[in-house]
Amino acid sequence: MLTVHHIHAAMRSIFLLLLLLLVGRGIAQNPQLTHIPTTYAIVLGISDYLNPDIPDIPFADKDALAMYQYLRSPQGGQLDTNNIQLLINEQATAAHLAGALRWAIDNCQQEDRLFFYYNGHCINLNKKTFFLCFDSPSPDFLLGGGALSTDYFNRAVETLSLQKQVKTLFIFDIGHPGKITGNPINDKAVYRDLYPRIANEIKLFSAEPDVQNRSGTQWGGGHSIFTYFLIKGVAGEADYDKDNSITLYELRHYLEISLDGALGSERQDLLINGYESEVLCRVVPGANPEAFFKTDDRQGTVPNLPNSNDHSIDMEGDAPLLQRLYPTVCNNQALLVHSDSLFLQLEPGNAIDLIRIYPQQSAESASTRALETRSATPQKYSYNVPLRPGLNTIRVVATKNVTTIVDTIQVYADFSPKLRFGLDDQLRYYALFIGNDHYQDAGFVPLNNPRFDCRTLAQELSSNYGFEVDTLFDADRASIFNKLAAYSQRFQDPNYQKRNDHLLVFYGGHGVMDQSSGMGYMVATDSKKDDPGFSSYVSYIELQTRLDLLKVKHILVVIDACQSGSRCRFWEAVASRGVEPAAQANAQVSSQFVQEKMRFTTRRFLTSAQENAVPDGAKGQHSPYAKQFLEALKQPDNGVLTLEQLQTYLDKSSAKTLSGTFGNRNEPGSNFLMLKTGFNSCVL
Repeated sequence: MLTVHHIHAAMRSIFLLLLLLLVGRGIAQNPQLTHIPTTYAIVLGISDYLNPDIPDIPFADKDALAMYQYLRSPQGGQLDTNNIQLLINEQATAAHLAGALRWAIDNCQQEDRLFFYYNGHCINLNKKTFFLCFDSPSPDFLLGGGALSTDYFNRAVETLSLQKQVKTLFIFDIGHPGKITGNPINDKAVYRDLYPRIANEIKLFSAEPDVQNRSGTQWGGGHSIFTYFLIKGVAGEADYDKDNSITLYELRHYLEISLDGALGSERQDLLINGYESEVLCRVVPGANPEAFFKTDDRQGTVPNLPNSNDHSIDMEGDAPLLQRLYPTVCNNQALLVHSDSLFLQLEPGNAIDLIRIYPQQSAESASTRALETRSATPQKYSYNVPLRPGLNTIRVVATKNVTTIVDTIQVYADFSPKLRFGLDDQLRYYALFIGNDHYQDAGFVPLNNPRFDCRTLAQELSSNYGFEVDTLFDADRASIFNKLAAYSQRFQDPNYQKRNDHLLVFYGGHGVMDQSSGMGYMVATDSKKDDPGFSSYVSYIELQTRLDLLKVKHILVVIDACQSGSRCRFWEAVASRGVEPAAQANAQVSSQFVQEKMRFTTRRFLTSAQENAVPDGAKGQHSPYAKQFLEALKQPDNGVLTLEQLQTYLDKSSAKTLSGTFGNRNEPGSNFLMLKTGFNSCVL
C-alpha cells in the first residue's frame, strides 16, 4: 500500500508553459540530439474530495479538462493521448499521482519536456507539506494514504531535472479557501516548500500566500480565473509583440492586466519563479480560446490510469545511501579553500544507479561538465571538483530507481586574480551602462534589446567580474551629461590614476552621423530627428573628451549602435596616430603579462565598424553584438578576458568590430583586462 511516508511532494504545477515551450510548432531542436524531444503532461484537478471534511473546489475538474483540451489542440502542440496523464476527481488518488510521476520518469529522456498542472489543495502540518489527493483522509492523513508529501514529489523532480535533464514547467492553481481541522490550507509554509527551484524549472502560482484564488461562472462558464486567463494567454492573447511567440514576461504582464481588470480592487497577485526572457510557447494563428471551455469532450482516449499496485514504491528500499567522507563540513557552513578544485570522497552504502557531482554553475543552465559514476557499489570514490573564485554551491546527486537524494556543499574558493597575479589590493572595476529602447520623437523606431542587453551584461559583470555597476535606461541628453559630470566629481582623487582601477562605458541604442562632417552622435531619448545642428544629441567627441579627463587609469568604451563605424570622427585618432599591433587573442596569460599590462594607461574603444544599421535582434534575444559580448564573458577558463579576446568574439557578430584608442592619454602596450572574481556586487 502506498502511504504518505513513501511519497514526496506533489506540487500543483501546471507544466503547461514548458509543454508549450518546445512542443510541436516552430520550436528549434538541438542538432546534436539523436532523440527528438517529446513533451509529456500530467494534468490533475480535484473538485470533489472523498472526505467531506476537506473543502471541495468548484470547477477544478473543469479547469483540468480545459487544460487537457488545450494540450490536445494544435495551439497546445497536439499531444498524443499516450503522452498525457489526466487525473480528475476520483482518478486523482495519491497512488495514481505517484504512478504518473513514475510514468514520467520511465518515459522522459534527456531534453524531453514535462508539463505538470495541479489544481487542488495543499497543506503543511508538522513542518511537512502535502498534496491532498482525492482519497486523503482527515485529520489523520499523515498516518495513512491519500496525501502525497513534497519529499516524494521533490525527489521525483530531482530525478527528472538533474539525472535525466528533462525540461520542466510547474503551474500551481492553488490558494483555494478553507481549513482542515483548524489548519489553514495553502498557507505560507506551503509556498515555502513549493517555490524554490531544484534546477531550471519555471514555476507559476495562481496567487501569493494568503491570497484567495477566485473562481466563478463568469469565467468561461465556470472556471478558476487564473486557469481561464492562463489558457487564453498562451493560446495567443499574451503575444503583445505579435511575433508568434510568448515569453514568461509577456504572460506575466497579460495575467496581471487581465486579473486586475476582472477583479478591480480585489487583487489576486501572482507568484512566478523563472527567467522572464524564456520563450514559453509558440502561437498558432486562428485560435479560439473560448472553445477550450465549452465542452467536456476530451478529444481522444485518455491512456489507462496507472495501477497503484504496479507503481507502489518502497522509499526505504529504493533510497540511495551515500556517505561523504571528505570534506566533513556541515551543510549549514561553508568550507574555505585556497585552490581551484575541491577533493571530494564518497562511499555508497548500497548499490546506486548514478552519482553525479554538479560544480558551481551559471544561473541559465545546468552544468554540462558534471562528474559522474554509474552503477556505483559500496567502495570509496574520489573526485576533483573544479571551483570558481568566490562562493561555490556543489551538489552531489545520487539516484537509485525512482529516488534521488541531493547533498549540497558550500565552498568559498579564495584564489582571486589579485592573489594569483600579485595585484594591488585596491584594484577596482566600475561600469556605466546606457541603454535606450524608446524615443520621444516618432522618427526614431523603438528598439527591442538595449535595456535588456545592458541588464544582462551588468549582471554578468557584477556577479562574475566584481564590477560596481551603474545604469541609465531611456536616458535623455541632460541625464547622460549629468552622469558624466557626476563621474568627473567622483573620480577627482589623483589616487585613481595611480591605482589599477578600470571603467567600462557601454552604450546600446540609436546612433547617427553627420554625413558632411563625419561627426557621430548618440541618440538620447529627447533627441530630435529634425535637428540639423545636432544640438539635441550627445557628441562622441564630447563623450571622448569627458572620459579622457577622468582620473581613472583604464577606460574602455563599447558602442553597440548604428553609424558608429569607420567614418565617425570619434575614432579619427586611429587614422592619425599609430596603434600598437594587437596581441594575439590566445596569448598565454601569466602574472608577468597581467602586471605588465596594468602598468600602462588605457583609453581604448570597441565599436561596430558598420556605417549603416546595426541589427538589434529579436525581442528578448539580445543584439548580435551584445550576445557575443556575453559569450566572451563566459569563456575565459583562466579567469582573464583580454581586449583582443573580446574583439575576437565581437567580430563573430554581423557587425564587424572596429578597435583603437581615443583621447591623449593612452600608452602603447595598454589593455583592458577583465578578471573573473566570482564576487557579487550591487547593480545600481
